[in-house]
Amino acid sequence: MAKWPELLHRVISIRTLAFPAMVLYGFIVNPTTEYGGIPCLWRLIFDIQCFGCGLSRADALFIRGHVGQAIEMNWLIVPIYVVAVYYFVAACKKQIRLRRNSWHN
Repeated sequence: MAKWPELLHRVISIRTLAFPAMVLYGFIVNPTTEYGGIPCLWRLIFDIQCFGCGLSRADALFIRGHVGQAIEMNWLIVPIYVVAVYYFVAACKKQIRLRRNSWHN
């Protein structure tokens, strides 16, 4: 039976899954329409755009290589991707270190 600290190393965090989820979601959403993404509750209730409005379409445009259009849609897509990639790479490095250490033991 695995010990508690060993189990913690095997758990995948939401931060780690953010980047692959954003890539997958970007391919699913149709960036040419307002439909297909997650509806904005703020916009539905108050009919005012919030800071997150357009992120689904910006994600889809960013994944498809239309970076300029994605930034025009919602500039927050850039820092969100930077943070998501950072956490994904950090988790991958951590897994590689853990596997190397387990091979030596």
